[in-house]
Amino acid sequence: MKIILTFFILSVIILKIANNIVAQNKKARQKPNVENIAVLIGVANYLYDSSLDNTINDARSMAEYFHSIGYNTVLLLDPTKKQVEKSTDSVLQVMSPEATFVFFAAAHGSEYKAKNYIALVDSKPMSNKDLPRETFCIQKLFKKISTAKIRTTISFLDICRTPLREKFREPGSNRFIYTGFTRVNSPAGSFTGFSTSSGKSAKDATINTGNHSPFTFAMLEYIRVPYLSIEEFYDSVIIRTKYLTQNVQTPIKESNLEGSFYFNLRYKTKNDSTIALR
Repeated sequence: MKIILTFFILSVIILKIANNIVAQNKKARQKPNVENIAVLIGVANYLYDSSLDNTINDARSMAEYFHSIGYNTVLLLDPTKKQVEKSTDSVLQVMSPEATFVFFAAAHGSEYKAKNYIALVDSKPMSNKDLPRETFCIQKLFKKISTAKIRTTISFLDICRTPLREKFREPGSNRFIYTGFTRVNSPAGSFTGFSTSSGKSAKDATINTGNHSPFTFAMLEYIRVPYLSIEEFYDSVIIRTKYLTQNVQTPIKESNLEGSFYFNLRYKTKNDSTIALR
């Protein structure tokens, strides 16, 4: 009887050890949950288009801010289309659905058939029909975000930049003319800020904004202000950008957020659906 009991106890112990090993192996194979990631893109030195002076500075400064509040930051300077696709795909694969994903881009861009395209350093469209092949599609990114079920996505698109030194293409130029972005159907739980109105160009710089575009300059001024909801923050950015550009450039937004969202908030109030990040 003692032998049987001993064998039973030993079997139970072995079974528990085996279950623990299986659980550990399963856990090792699971994707890591990386909280709050910001992907920031700045394209300046185009191979087949006019260069931009301040996009690199804009992306770097925004990356510094998000790093300072605890985000994992992916900074892509003068990336190719393949590099952007690979980076965003990799980020979305490891993110927890409960995390916040921030996407910032400063570059040339254009709309075609109700879709928005960001021009990367190696983009070489000769016509609108080339945009899907040559550039990075925002709507495709949003679709992947929806598939990954990311709870909160914040995008800032400082796109369709116009260099101060080049307001118009030279006669006879065969370079593609980027025409600006249009409003998009943002995924659930998202906020998208556009640097200018649909079909309009955005300034790369003004006299008063130094090494930044007026849109990013305004964002950097207000994003550090504590206790501003994203709606209050962006309304301030709109007013400031209009002032800096003498009402030439008016940012717009699309929001499908649920509840309030703050970049710079130190506490969460009781019975409030507030997303506190700091």
